[in-house]
Amino acid sequence: MFRTKQLVATLGFAVAGSWAVSARAADLAVFNADQFDLNGFTFLDFSEPGAFGTSGGLINIDIATDSDGVNGLFGGAGSDVFADFDSVGKALEVTLRVDPLNAAPDFRVVLGDTDGPINGDEFQFSFDLSGVAPGEFVTLSQDLLNPGPVFSQAQDGKLPGDNLQNFGLTQIQIQSAFGGTDRLKIDVESVKIVDPDNPLIAALNTDTFASASQPFTFGTFTAGADASGDSFVINADPTTAENPDGGIGFNGLNIDFDASGAALQVEAKLLPGNTAEDFVVLLGDNDGDDSGPGLGSEDFIFGIGTDNFNADEFTTFTLPLGSGSESEFVTTFGFTNGGDGLQNFDLSQIQIQAGDDAGLLGIEIANVAIIEALVSGIVGDYDDSGQVEQGDLNLVLNNWGAAAPFDPNGDPFETPNVDQEELNRVLNNWGSTTAPSFEGAAVPEPAMAAALVAAGLTLRRRRSA
Repeated sequence: MFRTKQLVATLGFAVAGSWAVSARAADLAVFNADQFDLNGFTFLDFSEPGAFGTSGGLINIDIATDSDGVNGLFGGAGSDVFADFDSVGKALEVTLRVDPLNAAPDFRVVLGDTDGPINGDEFQFSFDLSGVAPGEFVTLSQDLLNPGPVFSQAQDGKLPGDNLQNFGLTQIQIQSAFGGTDRLKIDVESVKIVDPDNPLIAALNTDTFASASQPFTFGTFTAGADASGDSFVINADPTTAENPDGGIGFNGLNIDFDASGAALQVEAKLLPGNTAEDFVVLLGDNDGDDSGPGLGSEDFIFGIGTDNFNADEFTTFTLPLGSGSESEFVTTFGFTNGGDGLQNFDLSQIQIQAGDDAGLLGIEIANVAIIEALVSGIVGDYDDSGQVEQGDLNLVLNNWGAAAPFDPNGDPFETPNVDQEELNRVLNNWGSTTAPSFEGAAVPEPAMAAALVAAGLTLRRRRSA
């Protein structure tokens, strides 16, 4: 049984990465009802009874009274949310429902950006409600830089920062417009900062560990894990410690994602002297307020064999997620109740742990990432049969060098001729049907290899990264 550490707080972020298939937007930071209930605040008119609340998983806003007699119907609510990202290509997304009684033409989202211990700015973005029909949930989106903020100023209690959106994000708020006179009545499901071109959901590496609000080590990792440079250097021998376990990671995440179509990727290299057969990646899933069975939190445990890595170079091991892919799951440390046992993640923590065996774990880990894809067609299914198979290989070989007579069906290279890129997609996805494709080296079946030799073609290998 693996022992775990858990503290519930509020942090949502992911970091930049790359992937080979089409993907949904990565959530860099999230403000929602769960996060407000854990660590939220209100101010001015939002602090009045009935003006603000959370129920049914929504942030409920109804500001109709100027309680202090100044600044109109003005107030706000928010939470501390930490993330580190460049605003280029990033967007704000607000999913909400407008009440029929709403009269306000707009509302604001405020992002706090720290530039040091005593310096920081906040940037205010305006969202237009005038064209939104009441009663239905909609998602409003805008790029952080275009049109950009309508107002910026120094953060409360801080000196002005550099006034650039080079975010060390510290806070997300919802506000009514300053000096507004019209009732604002909306239900907000979430405020997100997203990277539309980044499929990465979250990662544990030395950068995210250093910037996390609740990093930790325990057991043999307290002295046996060096989080320096660009990787974790782990030399942990459970036989020399009273506590045979050890781990490194951070708590405080609040990232929602469905594990179906997602994958766990570990980039690592073995160190000399490793005798451990495996180690563990642990993902926490918070399913509620711990008030009863199924409403607590559980830790999904994924055993990673050290034989997936070598001592010569960093390689990447990919494990598709989804309920049942875990080695086991246990109730999270500090919780009375477990969750629902399903990988419908409200991700609360990421850890690397020593495995159960007593060997020396000697490994250098550069990155533990959670990535997600949405499949738009089957990569390599050029004959649209629903599976990547012999017909697709024949189509590529028979048209080698010619202008592509078929839609490359998700080929991101969009090569104008049938060439090595199309061939790689057939070989690397051989047998795929509707499952997401996690790109990596694939060994051709004997019949495929023979066909390649006859055609004078070879498979170009790529290092998975």
